[in-house]
Amino acid sequence: MFCFLRQACRSVMCQSFVKTPRVQQFTLPMTYPLIPLVTRWISTSKTMSSDNISDDDLEESKEFRDMFEDVNTGFLNTDHQVFVIQPFIKWGKKMKRNTTREFMLAESKALVTSIQGWSVLDSTIVSVLSFDKKYVFGKGNLELLKNQVRANPRISAVFVSVDVLKLHQQKALQDIFQVPVFDRYMIVIQIFKAHAFSPEARLQISMAELPYLWTRCRTIEDATNMNITKGFLESKRMVLMEREQKLKKALNKLKSQRELVRNNKQRQEFPVVAVVGYTNCGKTTLIKALTEDAKLVPRNQLFATLDVTTHEGILPNKLKLLYVDTIGFISSIPTTLIEPFKVTLEDALLADIIIHVVDISNPDYLQQKEHVDATLQQLEIDEKVLEHVLVVGNKMDALPAGQRVTEQYDLLISAKKGIGLIELQEKIQDILLEATGRKSVTMRVRNGGVEYQWLMKHTAVSSVREDEDSAEHLLLDVVMTEALLNKFKHEFISSTRKRG
Repeated sequence: MFCFLRQACRSVMCQSFVKTPRVQQFTLPMTYPLIPLVTRWISTSKTMSSDNISDDDLEESKEFRDMFEDVNTGFLNTDHQVFVIQPFIKWGKKMKRNTTREFMLAESKALVTSIQGWSVLDSTIVSVLSFDKKYVFGKGNLELLKNQVRANPRISAVFVSVDVLKLHQQKALQDIFQVPVFDRYMIVIQIFKAHAFSPEARLQISMAELPYLWTRCRTIEDATNMNITKGFLESKRMVLMEREQKLKKALNKLKSQRELVRNNKQRQEFPVVAVVGYTNCGKTTLIKALTEDAKLVPRNQLFATLDVTTHEGILPNKLKLLYVDTIGFISSIPTTLIEPFKVTLEDALLADIIIHVVDISNPDYLQQKEHVDATLQQLEIDEKVLEHVLVVGNKMDALPAGQRVTEQYDLLISAKKGIGLIELQEKIQDILLEATGRKSVTMRVRNGGVEYQWLMKHTAVSSVREDEDSAEHLLLDVVMTEALLNKFKHEFISSTRKRG
């Protein structure tokens, strides 16, 4: 039965090719941030291991693999030399601002070269009135593009850098160019697949693929020149429905895991800092510099980070915290592609504070910053968290000579060169104390006594010094939550009074 589906998809889709400052004291209410489940260096509770997403949860049926390969003929397991076409709308409401056509093209080319084995053979910029025409481009430009592609036999694919091409547009352009034609959705999915290492990341990518597969294979039902039976169409729908049900079941399991982590959070006193930003802005480099985590290997590559990972750091006041490295944002990506990743991002972005890293050396940084800000708003983050967004201008060492940054940032740094990192840690420290209701408190306790041992175990001890009035006592500067302070008072001060 599915051999007919393969033939039908191939007939419709691809007929002609196979291819320490001073610590302040605050008394705000205590908050309880969430620790993300998907971790690389800091593991979650071992009791959860039996419920983790497994390869079996993601296993594809043979029928689904056959369908996927046919719909994506010319894509899978194939190296490509790509002709990149960057359309841009010249005026009107849909015209992009705070960017240029040259920077849009540069990002499109970077997407292609992020796929192993793919290279950009040629590129061009073409103005359009809208993206709604059958061939996207006007008649004159289309003829020029056709001649340019057909004149170079080394071109094996064309990348039209729009969000999503309609099915009839993709088919029409493939008929004109005689090579596979890809849009941003297809390119980004391919990058995601190459960079997804954990079952959780692969699950979310599989979920992101489904709307695309439904759209692409649904065209078979509209075909008028093929003898397709009702049973055949029903079997095709069943394959996709079964795949969707299996992935949704795995997604529900992932949500349950996160709920367990939330329930366990009250036993964990690590504050959480989520690091977000446009893709390739230097998030991982910054976290590596702040944590001195030798296992982190930053890569100059789009979407180098897909899994949300946590990394332990320590502030000048000795308070331990978790930095959360998240997937990079990028413009012109359909919401159906980002939606599945919200399951992971919702934990990362429910942190105590957010550091928004901006690559100020990128000529397009204003547009990138606005896109990240808009995406954060769409994620429905708690207003209290949005009040504690620390905007950091990174890569100041790479600014062209004489160029000034006119926008207001909380701090300008170079994560690579280590410039401004001490000041950044101090800012993080101050904001975290305010956001989490932690206090800087000086405790006078007996040297080596039970109170001393309790404070060393349960709080961040930033300094220890002798008590000038008593050789038997020490003065401890500690950082603790209001809840811990009350617990300390209950266990030691109240009990002492009762005994007295």
